[in-house]
Amino acid sequence: MDDNIIYIFVIVFGVVAFFAHIPLGIATLAFWMKSQMNRSDVKRFERLNKISADLDIKNFTFPPQKKLNYFSWLIYEKRVEDHYIPFKNLIRSMNGNKELEKKTDSIPRYFYGFLFNVKHPRIDDVLASDDNADPYIMISRDRVKVGKNSYEDYRTIYYRSTQLDLPQCSVEESIKFLDKIAPDPDDINFISDNIFSKEFDLKGEEEPRIRVLMNEEIRSIIVNNKNWIWKFDGDQILIKYLINERLTDSMSDIKPSLVELAKIHKAIKKIDMDILPSPEEIDIDKPIEIIDNKLYIKRMTIFGSTIGCGMIAMIFGIGIFGEFLIRMQFDIFLTALFFTLPGIFAFRFGYLEWKRNKKLKSEGKVTSNSND
Repeated sequence: MDDNIIYIFVIVFGVVAFFAHIPLGIATLAFWMKSQMNRSDVKRFERLNKISADLDIKNFTFPPQKKLNYFSWLIYEKRVEDHYIPFKNLIRSMNGNKELEKKTDSIPRYFYGFLFNVKHPRIDDVLASDDNADPYIMISRDRVKVGKNSYEDYRTIYYRSTQLDLPQCSVEESIKFLDKIAPDPDDINFISDNIFSKEFDLKGEEEPRIRVLMNEEIRSIIVNNKNWIWKFDGDQILIKYLINERLTDSMSDIKPSLVELAKIHKAIKKIDMDILPSPEEIDIDKPIEIIDNKLYIKRMTIFGSTIGCGMIAMIFGIGIFGEFLIRMQFDIFLTALFFTLPGIFAFRFGYLEWKRNKKLKSEGKVTSNSND
């Protein structure tokens, strides 16, 4: 009897596995046919060869291959992913992420790897110097999934030079509404440059060194490239920006971007990073938050509502959690967490901002005149 149960289980499992693999196989077949028929990657590779020759750096893009049979194509896709791992790791290290490692080759890895490995964000169109070059530069296209069936292409430029000794910091365009309603206390601002302070969020731990780095010339270059994300760290610079759809294939953005990078490097070389501003000098150039009464009322309304919504979600979640303790049903526990945790975050955020704005009012930093 026990043997029959085992046989039935094996047969059922085999049938389910077989039918489950049919749609997976169809999907890979469709991608294989598309890759072998589409010639756009060949044209893009040829264009990259011309650009790399103009820039006197190598095209490290994995060459597109056609006329591959289905099984050869599965192996090819694994080779492509492995090829880009070192370039991905340069960017991941700048972002503080764990480095990727190459997976061992195997038949399941060839088949399942194509379907389930993290294809997005994926790096492609790589131009780079030799590994031991100084300075070293790597230019790539970074495709990021932003919806169920939609993607955005970013240009990423990684630069490394032994001539650099930079504080760790990042600069990116600020979200004006959030910056006005709930300004980030970690954002480094300048009274002497109101345009830069309003347009960008500058963050990092070593504020004195960051203020030395972000002199007037550096800030003007960043302001002229408004939609770029900048990261500085020791001997490394990382630039990232969204590529206009019409520039994705033409790649006409690369050369102008390298001109801006050269300006940054030239400007940084003039800076003496050993001469730091005193705490008094930093305080003089650090803006004091003063808001008008209209904005104060708007903030208190928003944060009061946030506190109320957070409290309602917490109470509702705690009530469901009590139901879980009575019934011991795991799905109820997940529902309780779904309401309780966001409720706690919303309540805490709203309360801290409400308290901070009350402090501004008590310190006389809420005026009756509009600052808009």
